[in-house]
Amino acid sequence: MPRNRVVQEGAMSRAVRLHVLIRRGSAPDPGSPTRLPRWGPHPGSVARGDPFAPLRSLARPCVMCVALLAVVARGEAQVISGTVEGRVTDSSGAVLPGVTITALNTATAATFTVATTSEGLYRVPYVPPGLYDVRADLSGFRTETKLSVAVRVNDSAVVDFTLTVAPVSETITVQAVPSSVQITRSELKRTYDEATLKEVPIGTADAVGRNVYGVATKAPGVTTPGGRFGRAFLGSGGGNVVANGTTARSTNYELDGISNIDPEDNDYRTPVSIEGVREFEVLTANYQAEFGRAGGAQVRALSKSGTNRFHGSAFEYFYDNQRFQSEATDVQPRRCSADQIAGVSTPPAGGCFADFRTNLYGATAGGPAIRDRFFYFAMFENNVRRGTNSSTATVPLPTERTINTGSARGDQIIAEWLALYPQPNRTAINTRRYQANVPFTYDTPNPFARVDYNWSDATRLMGRYDFRNQDYRITRIFRGNGGDIVDRAHTGGAVLTRVFSPATVGEFRFGYAYRRVDLPTEQGFEDFPTIVVTGYGTLGAQSVQYPIFRKLYDVQGAGSIAHNRGRHAYKAGYDLHRTYNNGIQSDNVRGTVNFGVGYGRTSIDNFLAGTPTSYTVTIGNPERNFRVWDVALFAQDDIRLRNNLTLNLGLRLESLTEWKEKDRLTTFGYGNDLFNPAPRVGAVWDMKGNGLWVVRGAYGLSYDRVNFFFLRSLQFQEPQIRTVTLLPTAEPLRVENLGTNAGQVLAGPVAKSEVDADFHMGRVHTWNATIERRIGQSSAVRASYVGTASRDVPATLVLNRAAPTADATFANRQARRPDPAFSNISRLANASEGNYRGLQTSFERRFSAGLQFQVSYTWSRSLDMASDPGFGSADNYLSMDVRADQTFVVDRERGLELRKADLYGPSRFDMRHVASVNGSYELPWKRRRGIGGAVVSDWTLSASAAYRDGVPFTILCSANSGDCNLDGSGHDRANIVDAGVLGTQIDGYPRAPADTARIYIPIGAFDQTTCRQAGATANCIDAGDGSTQPRNSFRWDDSFTVDFALVRSVPIAAHQRAQVRFEVFNVFNTQYAGMPTVSFAIPDNFGRVFGTNGNRSWQIGVRYDW
Repeated sequence: MPRNRVVQEGAMSRAVRLHVLIRRGSAPDPGSPTRLPRWGPHPGSVARGDPFAPLRSLARPCVMCVALLAVVARGEAQVISGTVEGRVTDSSGAVLPGVTITALNTATAATFTVATTSEGLYRVPYVPPGLYDVRADLSGFRTETKLSVAVRVNDSAVVDFTLTVAPVSETITVQAVPSSVQITRSELKRTYDEATLKEVPIGTADAVGRNVYGVATKAPGVTTPGGRFGRAFLGSGGGNVVANGTTARSTNYELDGISNIDPEDNDYRTPVSIEGVREFEVLTANYQAEFGRAGGAQVRALSKSGTNRFHGSAFEYFYDNQRFQSEATDVQPRRCSADQIAGVSTPPAGGCFADFRTNLYGATAGGPAIRDRFFYFAMFENNVRRGTNSSTATVPLPTERTINTGSARGDQIIAEWLALYPQPNRTAINTRRYQANVPFTYDTPNPFARVDYNWSDATRLMGRYDFRNQDYRITRIFRGNGGDIVDRAHTGGAVLTRVFSPATVGEFRFGYAYRRVDLPTEQGFEDFPTIVVTGYGTLGAQSVQYPIFRKLYDVQGAGSIAHNRGRHAYKAGYDLHRTYNNGIQSDNVRGTVNFGVGYGRTSIDNFLAGTPTSYTVTIGNPERNFRVWDVALFAQDDIRLRNNLTLNLGLRLESLTEWKEKDRLTTFGYGNDLFNPAPRVGAVWDMKGNGLWVVRGAYGLSYDRVNFFFLRSLQFQEPQIRTVTLLPTAEPLRVENLGTNAGQVLAGPVAKSEVDADFHMGRVHTWNATIERRIGQSSAVRASYVGTASRDVPATLVLNRAAPTADATFANRQARRPDPAFSNISRLANASEGNYRGLQTSFERRFSAGLQFQVSYTWSRSLDMASDPGFGSADNYLSMDVRADQTFVVDRERGLELRKADLYGPSRFDMRHVASVNGSYELPWKRRRGIGGAVVSDWTLSASAAYRDGVPFTILCSANSGDCNLDGSGHDRANIVDAGVLGTQIDGYPRAPADTARIYIPIGAFDQTTCRQAGATANCIDAGDGSTQPRNSFRWDDSFTVDFALVRSVPIAAHQRAQVRFEVFNVFNTQYAGMPTVSFAIPDNFGRVFGTNGNRSWQIGVRYDW
């Protein structure tokens, strides 16, 4: 062990010396620090010197928008509240104007009063969700009250009255019957109330715990390429909600109407605990003009609040990976004895289960501080995880460890790096597999507080604060891969609701969010380069971008005013955001040494010979501080044309400025994108006027904001910072020369990234045609045809490609480029498009007689040209014709069109069939006395099942660092020589080590060395001239899982109940195949599957609710 430690330290010292020499010899004029700058005071820096400066910078624009709104003042649709609306007539059917309508919240005693219009219509906007007693009162008529009207977030509760003449004052009280069909809105959505959310089985074994956003994956039209609640399987991040063919970055997340979007990746900023959520909804299509900032789904949560009754809970969920997980296959880790864990006896072929425990615990409390006026709700939750994670990697064989660089210095460098690779230890499954359980710690303390204050009958105020700490320490399978990660977020907001008159109500929101993210390199490896050996595990930091230090701010001001008049419900408002993205991101400052297939050798042979196929290093200061303005204005008019026909009309104007660097160290140059019109139109027809059959249709245009992920790889520009790529010419690169021969770095071609001058927000057209049938009072069945057309989707154009010649070789590709001073020139442009068509069906039953459930099935097809809008994903790069390279423009009018037919294919997240079932049932055995009654009473069963098709993938070539057609650009598709493999789906999985020998996709079906050496006119990623493999022609394994919960409740006193929960995930222990190996770098592994996913697990939860 001491000897190994000395070798590893030698590797680190070698890396330090190597990169210091490079930086000393090649720093550009602005200078290049030998170490990354750390966070500290910085004159004029909002991110560092004054964390509240963003608030002051936003004050003036907010005041101006409020003043503008005061002039505009009209509208309808609620962000964090609902609506009570209806029609009042007399016994003859004549409308009754001037009727006083009063809605009383049964939990807080808050009252809302309006009057019917000349058409006998009324609408009570901005009503907090809950149960209401609604009263209609008019002199000369009997007063009628309907009890327990349920109001849900962003929904309309329709309550009609028929008043009869009364000679004396008289009151009639009727129990309201909730409708399961919406008859005034044309949007498509799914809503979950608190009771439903509480019964959904959600595991705590992963990092996000009981995150309500995982429930969004159960809505019709939503696919989840990342698994049950994981991130999307797109190659570079994004969220876990892909709705109706839009990308994961096209989803908007909100909490209490306040943005919960991380501006870096357009993912949700922080998870939201189910324990603090009152209602949750997923708007998937044709939402009203109030909602925007994304073309896909609107995922929205409403937090719990206090009431006049003291209430709360205490809870803990426990998971033990050693005890609460089932064994599945022999290629996976299995349960081990103490001797096997200690290494005294031989472990199973797949290794031992990781040994970790999860304790998710917390409490909530709410009630009145001042009865009927001031209420509070507080929550604390912490997910404590301790133990080890199972990790695997591909490492060199013992026979692949003979170093032969030809020089003593080269041998020394490679020996130090090679020592970081452990010997394979799971050879029965894969001769190159190494598996180990590595330690980690993870804590997520999450305090949350909310207050509601009824200032008067006309003024209400809500405020909340939320803190989420997601720090964790993790040790990776290789030294240098780990690090202590810091991830902390503070969010807060306030909502003011003001009744200006019985017909006019306003709502104004303010939000503030701050997030700090530190992704450091492992201690002792701060300057160690990233070493990529194609097909094998990466050495050094997990990403060339590490270390990363970010501080992200979002300041939001929003407001709207609703006004009712006659048959019209008007609404107008604004949504203003000022976003700050301040960070240090290395992007190859440590350098990246690539050993790929080249020089007639495999990647591991090049590693042992010390001959990299490329070397990239960034020189300069990697600190940048960006800002952007995001402004929207909207107007909505919902017209009740007839009692059974409603027209929804809306217009939203989206504006987004260019991301600007505070000190002008980076200039993207694409300009501001202002006042883009987004019309919305829809109609709802209640066919017989009784809510039994409802037909709705709608069309809408939305815009995808430019989140910073699109620009991440473009933020470093000359002369402030330079990215240099060394490529082999007549002779191979030599690892021992990278440091001393610094002149090579200056002479090497420079990689250039730029933004198209006309770059702008992408557009998403959405439409639906829906028919819905109410069944009884609590159930409904729905069928919808949904379509989306995504246009001007961001994608990466690869320019400056080497011209095809008869004597083209890998060595002369630089000389064949239109501008040999540069390597690839990557341009971010609105070059892609996508289309989605889907049939979505559902059957829902709201809670009644102890039973509630949601069943949905979606058949769909999603096609596009690039599925991940940003740099870093092989499925995103679009190559252009050489003529376009020479002009460096995208000009379709002059014939420089992308070859759509070569790129257009199934989306990376295309799932043809998706089905889900969720529900709970309170067993009908009533509470009885005695032992028998105690055993059989108060049981609840909950279940959740999901089937999903496998997602498609493309097989890329490996020769010449992925540049098989020798045009200087990688990411080429491997050429097909046996068309019979096209369309292959991984339809099985290995159960025993011997099964891993099965070849699902034969390597002989591909010509992995070249596409067309001479006369090639296209990069191999373009099917047709360059490759015979269409994009995304293969599919991953499909999946089917069933989760189940058995709950025993024990009543203790009035409104008090203890509960024990036993939750099982993947009840039938159904497995699905891991991703097949499709790298040509290790030919004997190609097309094989070495692992499975989906072990059954279970957890135990205890609760006490009062």
